[in-house]
Amino acid sequence: MTPHGWIALAVVVAATVLFLTKRLPVPVTALGIPVVLYATGAVTAETALSGFGNTAALAIAAVFVIGGALKESGVASLMARGL
Repeated sequence: MTPHGWIALAVVVAATVLFLTKRLPVPVTALGIPVVLYATGAVTAETALSGFGNTAALAIAAVFVIGGALKESGVASLMARGL
């Protein structure tokens, strides 16, 4: 495996640990992945930023925003009590 492959594997392992332990907020970990890969030279800037223009990624981000709004407004609790 190339050095860039080892870097990518280390980033995946570290990100998994951070996601599971929540030592850093999840958005910080998620945004840190492309930053670390770019900073180490494992990927180009274009590759590191390409996921932000993906419609699926934007849709998932929108679902998180809507979910957070439903939780903060109390609507999620009302819906849960109905179940």
